[in-house]
Amino acid sequence: MNELEPNEREETGSLAEDGAEVSEESVRAIKELIQTVLKTKRAYEMYPSNNPILIKFQEDLTNKFESIFEAEDRITLIIRQQDIYFKGQPVYHNSEKEDNLALFFYKDGLREITITAGFSDDEIMDFLDVIRARPETSTESFDDDIVTRLWEKDFMHLSYYVVEEYSEGEAIEEDEVARLLSQSNRTTDGALTEAYQDAAEEEGSEEIFTPLETISMGFKGVFSLGEEEVKYLKEEMEGLTDESFLTRAVDVLFESLYLDKGTSDFDILMGNLDSALRYIIDAGRLGTAAMILMRFREIEGQKDEFNQKEIARIRLSLGHMESDSGIKKIGELLNRGQDVSPEDFQLYLSQLGRSSIVPLFSLMGEIQDIKYRKALIESIVPMCHGNMEALNTAIKDKRWQVVRNVVAVLGRIGDKGAVEPLKQALNHAEPNVRREAVRSLGMIGGPKAGDALLFALEDQDPQIRIAALRFMPRAQSFSVLDSLMDIANLPDFSDKSIAEKRALFEVLAEIGQDRILQFLIKLLRKKALFESAKKEEIRACAAYGLGNIHQKEALDVLEKELTRSKKGSIVSEAISYSINKLARPEGRPSEA
Repeated sequence: MNELEPNEREETGSLAEDGAEVSEESVRAIKELIQTVLKTKRAYEMYPSNNPILIKFQEDLTNKFESIFEAEDRITLIIRQQDIYFKGQPVYHNSEKEDNLALFFYKDGLREITITAGFSDDEIMDFLDVIRARPETSTESFDDDIVTRLWEKDFMHLSYYVVEEYSEGEAIEEDEVARLLSQSNRTTDGALTEAYQDAAEEEGSEEIFTPLETISMGFKGVFSLGEEEVKYLKEEMEGLTDESFLTRAVDVLFESLYLDKGTSDFDILMGNLDSALRYIIDAGRLGTAAMILMRFREIEGQKDEFNQKEIARIRLSLGHMESDSGIKKIGELLNRGQDVSPEDFQLYLSQLGRSSIVPLFSLMGEIQDIKYRKALIESIVPMCHGNMEALNTAIKDKRWQVVRNVVAVLGRIGDKGAVEPLKQALNHAEPNVRREAVRSLGMIGGPKAGDALLFALEDQDPQIRIAALRFMPRAQSFSVLDSLMDIANLPDFSDKSIAEKRALFEVLAEIGQDRILQFLIKLLRKKALFESAKKEEIRACAAYGLGNIHQKEALDVLEKELTRSKKGSIVSEAISYSINKLARPEGRPSEA
């Protein structure tokens, strides 16, 4: 057993009280050693013994001890509730109860720990095993305190001093505080004040983990890693493909978040989760990123468990992911050829709120792969229901690709309120936008949409005019009939392409049925003394129109005119097509 006997403690105490000044370099080395111990401890808690990341931390810890023992023959640490001192100088401070190394030792009576030169790798691992966190489900005995575990390891180069009677919250004796600080040239009051100031400065300078550090350590990242450690971790993480590891690391961070609610560590942990989220997105793991956002949403709704400040901090993280910069990162990921499944992309998008609508529309104009554009449109439609304000903003974008996609979403939403902005889109300089506006108006349907489609019949692009005609029946209104009849009676109507003329007559017939029957029969039977191509096209198009009127009279007229038509002519072909169409079960005419 290496607990110090009274005479041994007196010898250690005399060394500690040596009036010789301690160098800043020595104090800094001990601070770094303690930080390395804590980081290695956490790696020890997460990884199996053969994991290269854990092995690297162990090697670094060994090197720290060896470096210190080149100048010192022993390291004596004085333990207080919130602080650890080396030769009277503060080398560790933590005012919280959780994850407090000083309190971990102090609560079980430890007041001094001395480690001497020759502290081996095996002893380092035994020491880490003593101080590591043990899960509640472990079969190990947790009745044993820290002193019992130290005694069981039977260290050769580690000794300690224990106060047998201690209860948590016990005040520190004034004479003991004075003894611990007397080795410095400062007064007791001044030393104590400066010690806390140094600790506060040190605490304020601690860096939040980088994404790689957060994922690698996974638990309360309140200590920064060295440059070489970050470099090594980066190399390890770049080759990491184990999704379960990432998921577990995130789980640990969220578990800590629930444990540390109401404390200052909550904000630190949120910073680490933000870093982890950025790293995961950059790695292309949008499914895992979606899981993090999903859990943020869960916490956001738990207002009875988390305070307002914590809920606001969660919303800050969500807001960043929904911002222009957050959405832009997704676009960069997708455009660099990263292997991201559209399903994971859609899952991620499903966790974004309505504030992301405008940035997402902007993203539509930047995504190069059509499969991601389609996934984006499908995902953004549910967000846009009842949010015409955001859509009215996005539709003003200068990029026609963005406007086209906004127009497509308006059609899929089916909101009657979208008719007016879609009608305005029919004036856009880009034909693709106008064509999409026609399609969306057709999807919405109704009399107002029909009126807007009539406006599209004046478009300079014949394909857009034809598309507008094809969607006209969805207006579900006879009010468009007069306008279509006016177009058919225009002097220059015969100059239009046969495809456009056919579309007009077929739509007239589909909407008007018996109202338009006699008009089409008259056109079909109208023969000129001298046949012209344009007049024959009108007759053929009238025949196509009769194929959409489900009445026996229409079929009778077509059959009679077929016998009078020149075989192989465009009129004959049109009549034959419509007869066959009406003869099919779905087109069979009814009795007039």
